[in-house]
Amino acid sequence: MLPFQKKIKELMNQGNLDDNLVIIIDDLMALRHQQYSEILKMPIPLVEKIMKRINKEKEDMAKAMKKKS
Repeated sequence: MLPFQKKIKELMNQGNLDDNLVIIIDDLMALRHQQYSEILKMPIPLVEKIMKRINKEKEDMAKAMKKKS
């Protein structure tokens, strides 16, 4: 890992827990079955890519549900 890449753990150690960070951790645990300890070790660019995929999946599901109604 490159030295300039922050990990989630570094964000957690800043004291002020952002709601977005809580949502990211919750989604990774619930939807990707990641362990909390593993999430803290993940580099932020990787988390961003995973979250983009999760958000796209959520949008696709919402569109599919809307079509059915």
